Amino acid sequence: MEFLGPKFYSANDVNRCLSNESERLIEVIEESFVTFSTKQAGFIQPQRMAVNITEYNSLMMKPCISLSNQIASFKILTINQLNEINFGLPVIQGVIVVFDTISGSVNAIVDAISVTDRRTAAASAVAIKHLCKESDTILAIIGTGHQGASHVQLLSAYKKFSEIRVFSRTKENCHAFAKKYNCIPCDSVKNAVKDADIIVTATTSISPVLFKKWIKHGCLIIAVGAPLCNQRELDDEIMLTSQIFTDTEEGAYASAGDVILSNAKIHGELGNVINKTINIDWNTTRVFKSNGMAVQDLVTVKLILDKDLK
Repeated sequence: MEFLGPKFYSANDVNRCLSNESERLIEVIEESFVTFSTKQAGFIQPQRMAVNITEYNSLMMKPCISLSNQIASFKILTINQLNEINFGLPVIQGVIVVFDTISGSVNAIVDAISVTDRRTAAASAVAIKHLCKESDTILAIIGTGHQGASHVQLLSAYKKFSEIRVFSRTKENCHAFAKKYNCIPCDSVKNAVKDADIIVTATTSISPVLFKKWIKHGCLIIAVGAPLCNQRELDDEIMLTSQIFTDTEEGAYASAGDVILSNAKIHGELGNVINKTINIDWNTTRVFKSNGMAVQDLVTVKLILDKDLK
């Protein structure tokens, strides 16, 4: 049988395959949290690898293997904080290479950014399901890049909000984003998060953009940006006085700047919250530090390939 080589899935292909699959995507991402935290047999996820190229440019690699599904994924990313300013390019670029674990063949090469955007927003939906109250209806999103867009689209479909506020460092971007996604544009982070029940930070900042003195006690903060150990979005006071949850404790202690630079203690993994093996303190502020897991890349690309082959 002639091998025709791997199929390439562009961002448009990813969006086409997942356009009506948000509910199923959230389900498989929720399952992946439990798979990881309970260390289910057949899944192998080594620690992600990050190599600094320059002060502002890094290479990141995330492998994962699912023996039961006979599939392996390897995500390769570059993160260049100066790309938008210098080249008009996205800060994060990359691909996910998908292998057959039996033959070793490359089955597909998938645009990594569209996958990351969607699976990260789905992970945030899972965090909202398990870490916020039904009465929490005011959402604030800090950052209007890819992640901000994917979050407002998926979360607004997942849960009914009375208000969705947005802030960007660039006023024009903020207003354009707000108009496109029917949000309330805000002129500062402080105004965006005032009395907000759920706050999503989606930036590549190297210093805190969110401070405890601005937030409502008992809110849920979902920190999805600042993926490197020298980056952070939340101030020490938030990190040291909140109940901190993450996708992977080992990964967060090794590479999440918000955790490392504040010396914060992680309460537990979201997978164990879902399993009801750890308790939530509803009387305090809760933080979900979303580091991103390779297992979530894998289950997302599997969903894409399964949908495309139907």
